[in-house]
Amino acid sequence: MIHHLSFPEGGSVNDYLDPEACSVAYASFDQALDMVRHWGQGAWLAKADIESAFRLLPIHPSCFHLLGFQFRGKYYFDKCLPMGCSISCAYFERFSTFVQWAVEQDIGKGKIIHYLDDFLFTGHRDTQACAQGLEAFTRKTDELGIPLAKHKSEGPSQKLSFLGHLNFACKIMPMGRPFMRRLSQATAGIRRSHHFIRITKELREDLIVWKTFLGEYNGRTVWRDPIMTNRELQLYTDAAGSAGFGAYLAGKWCAERWPVQWEAMGLLRDITFLELFPIVAAIHMWKACFHNRRVVFWSDNMAVVQAINSLTAHSPRVIRLLRDLVLLCLRINLVFKAKYVPGEANGIADALSRCQWSRFIPGPGSRASPLSRPSADLGIRVPGIASILRSALAESTGRAYARGWSLFQKFCQSNNTQVQGTMTERNVMTERNVTEFLLYLKNSGVSRAQAGQHVAAIVFVSKLWGIGSISNSFLIKKILEGWRRQEPVRRDARKPITPMLLQALVKELPSLVWDNYEVKLWTVAFSLMFFGAFRNSELIPRAKVTTRASDGGLLIENIRLFNETVQIFLRRAKTDQRAVGRWITLYPAHTGVICPVRATTEYLKVRPLGGGPFLKHKDGNALSRYQFISMLRKGLEKIGEDAGAYHTHSFRIGAASFASSSGLSEDQIKALGRWKSGKFKTYIRPNNQTAQ
Repeated sequence: MIHHLSFPEGGSVNDYLDPEACSVAYASFDQALDMVRHWGQGAWLAKADIESAFRLLPIHPSCFHLLGFQFRGKYYFDKCLPMGCSISCAYFERFSTFVQWAVEQDIGKGKIIHYLDDFLFTGHRDTQACAQGLEAFTRKTDELGIPLAKHKSEGPSQKLSFLGHLNFACKIMPMGRPFMRRLSQATAGIRRSHHFIRITKELREDLIVWKTFLGEYNGRTVWRDPIMTNRELQLYTDAAGSAGFGAYLAGKWCAERWPVQWEAMGLLRDITFLELFPIVAAIHMWKACFHNRRVVFWSDNMAVVQAINSLTAHSPRVIRLLRDLVLLCLRINLVFKAKYVPGEANGIADALSRCQWSRFIPGPGSRASPLSRPSADLGIRVPGIASILRSALAESTGRAYARGWSLFQKFCQSNNTQVQGTMTERNVMTERNVTEFLLYLKNSGVSRAQAGQHVAAIVFVSKLWGIGSISNSFLIKKILEGWRRQEPVRRDARKPITPMLLQALVKELPSLVWDNYEVKLWTVAFSLMFFGAFRNSELIPRAKVTTRASDGGLLIENIRLFNETVQIFLRRAKTDQRAVGRWITLYPAHTGVICPVRATTEYLKVRPLGGGPFLKHKDGNALSRYQFISMLRKGLEKIGEDAGAYHTHSFRIGAASFASSSGLSEDQIKALGRWKSGKFKTYIRPNNQTAQ
């Protein structure tokens, strides 16, 4: 029996289960193959299956009321883990993992693996390890009272079926997975099996790929070699929209200019198509080098990475090229993936694509090799002080600067600023290079704000190098200013949480949660978020249970009641990168049902004893960020608001607006929300906020 615990939509049992708790990571099919491969050709195999898997795990009596149902005039409730509950798989996977661990204590690791309730055993052909593993498993399950499905047990044998369902077919032919996924997604929303589905042109072409391949497939797939990167294969490709493309593979190479008619057709403006083309061409030309391989291609073009990994794109011509790539990979048993690596070295292919033979052809006594990789170390070249200088930047700022600096180096490299060797201050850090770089960014569709970050990275490096001319460039400042004026003004469309809206949300809580404890938990969460003008990360931790300051969120020891106030110690904030911390005091509010002091007092009366996060459910699990957003949206929908117009920052926007309408000064508002800049001014919505 499958209990439909996702009904009714929006108010079901499954709706109130945290997706993080329901998520589960099974052992992969590839892990099973690797285990068998480890024991070599002729390895023994065996499998066993736990019977009535979910029904082995009992439900705590406190949850019986959630699993009731009516059937033929009688009422029932489930006392065991039900089918249809979104957390069932995660719970049983923990149980199966324990069983595997218990067996491994007897036979050692590397001989058993499981997928939910299916267990696979292996061993070398010249030993009894496989049979011993199966025997140890049977003995352990008998000891624990775990029933086995005898009719599903098999082996030891040198040939058996494991996980032989349709959803595992793409493990044998993984490059076909996205095409299978698109076919599956076409059935989404179909409520009856007799309903028809329109076969679109795209779906028809996906089916043609399968038909073509299966017409040639003999039903056997050779195990692939271990994963290799394109650098290990010495595979490099590149495309230059103004010139052509190039490809290099372990001494073999090709280069060609784009056909003249492609420019007239507009193909040279589709950079994703141009970058993907030499990759597909290289595999076609040198496919003998790719048989039975697993290759990860490093690229600094995010669009190409996404296209290869998802095997889909907005451009019809890119999709056609991807279909050709998939069919080719299926034929030669190649798994081809891509990984984004900023500033990835690509000098050989870049020279080929631009027909710059002086860069590509090696000089006397040297050999062809990729040109030096652009550095992402922000120009910090003194090892002894490198870590100290990095600590001077916030972590996010350091990452942003590294991306900008790496992109600038690559731009200079592709424009022949660097011929060979290491970039130097003289030929890189020039006003002309930076202005041309800005023009390149603007033509590439980069926003002015993003371009400003890249320039900030360049200025930072120039100062480290002792070159001050870039930071004082009048020309660069005016280019950025003009760019900003050309861009349309983007207004923050997020709506504020007002006191009246907050009051309405709190009043609806009894209809959204299942007991009074949860009402008090969500009341204090919403109240503190508004009156403390908290960021989500300041109030709620990343993990479910944490005591580390770096994970954010309030701990129980950070809260105290004193003289009719709530005093909160904020361990770390966006504007407090050194985690010095600060105390925040919230006072009583006379606004009906919403008062941070009263809400905190009532919650502390029922909160379970013990440390950890301040906001946690009765079972001890912390209130998660996903749950906060989900409950906010449900509450807004319940009171008739457009949930899409609000987010967690709506509380800060509402706090700033309410403070402004209440007559607080700008300095007071900045102190309230811990703002260091004038950013808070963009949050104030005077027309939507009253001083109630």
